[in-house]
Amino acid sequence: MKRLKIIWLIGISLFLLTGCWDRRETNDLWVVTGVGLDQTEDGEIEVTVEIHSPNSDGGEGMGGESSQVGGNKMIHQTGKGISIPKAIEDLDTQLPREILWSHTKAIVINKALAETGIREELDFLIRHPA
Repeated sequence: MKRLKIIWLIGISLFLLTGCWDRRETNDLWVVTGVGLDQTEDGEIEVTVEIHSPNSDGGEGMGGESSQVGGNKMIHQTGKGISIPKAIEDLDTQLPREILWSHTKAIVINKALAETGIREELDFLIRHPA
């Protein structure tokens, strides 16, 4: 009986001592609310993101545009590449925090890009939602 109590006590304490080993703090994330896809004159894909920054010091020194909406700051940053993954990779190198794509509310596609066909772009966005 005493052995069962000790095992039960150890089991309960191990359960209560678990931590959040894979947590993602909001201060370490850029929350993307909008995405724009453009095609440049030389055929590259340009991905422009609208990032929600709840604190006002978020976009300093990044080189992107920013605007104030209500009490929140919106930052606009652009990445270029031969494909969407390469443009997003370029975007990742410009931003100091991890990009969170799951709050994206709008995707805007330029007319020039849409006329050339957007099958590959839509396929990428559907297969890689976050």
